[in-house]
Amino acid sequence: MIPKQIEAYVVDDASKQTFRKAQIDVPQLQPLDVLMNIECCSVCYTDSFCPAGKAPGHEFIGKIVAVGSSVEKLKVGQRVGGGWQLGSCQNCDVCNDGKQHICPEKTNFINAPIGGFADYVVWDSRFLYDIPETMSSADAAPLLCAGITVYAPLANHNVQPGSRVGILGVGGLGHLGIKFAKAWGCRVVALSTSSNKEKEARAFGADEFVVTKDADQLKSLKPLDMIINTRYMNDINRRFAAANWFVIDQLR
Repeated sequence: MIPKQIEAYVVDDASKQTFRKAQIDVPQLQPLDVLMNIECCSVCYTDSFCPAGKAPGHEFIGKIVAVGSSVEKLKVGQRVGGGWQLGSCQNCDVCNDGKQHICPEKTNFINAPIGGFADYVVWDSRFLYDIPETMSSADAAPLLCAGITVYAPLANHNVQPGSRVGILGVGGLGHLGIKFAKAWGCRVVALSTSSNKEKEARAFGADEFVVTKDADQLKSLKPLDMIINTRYMNDINRRFAAANWFVIDQLR
């Protein structure tokens, strides 16, 4: 059944990061759009950047209930997921090279009238991905932003089993970075400003743990082949403390 309205949680006051429930008319499907019934949407820090009046959410999973006239690869009833990107020009050099995420005309979830904090979403079918039946929606949703963020460096930079990979920050991204690097066969070094993170870092698979505020631990840090920085950086000089520059110096 196709609804006439979507129930969404939209940003009420962006400065206070408060939300309100709203009823929004279902947008008309464009030829390549699909309408999804949302099953799960995880929360990402960048959702807080969404302006007032819009519904954020860009790590969502749902089942397709309607498709546009030109949709060929997806079908009604299929479970799919969407992430940060909503669209691109599909015609420029970077798009033709499979790098739509750096297209000059790319659009993201902030450009969408409704994101995943809703019961239904309209999305460009070219930026939705089939979800295996063996994976739950709750497990799959975070992979569509956080997971891609930390998986891509491993996949794109010729990381090999046995490489020493540093994961800087043990939060939402860091947890996944540790697990991916461990599954890749790497020697995983978790780096955090807090010793309180050691137990969970090792539970996720870290082989070593270094407190970056501890000068002695830093001095004992062996060279690394890759560092994946999972910390939010709006000002690299202010946020990236001298200790972390020391970590960078340990790259082989």
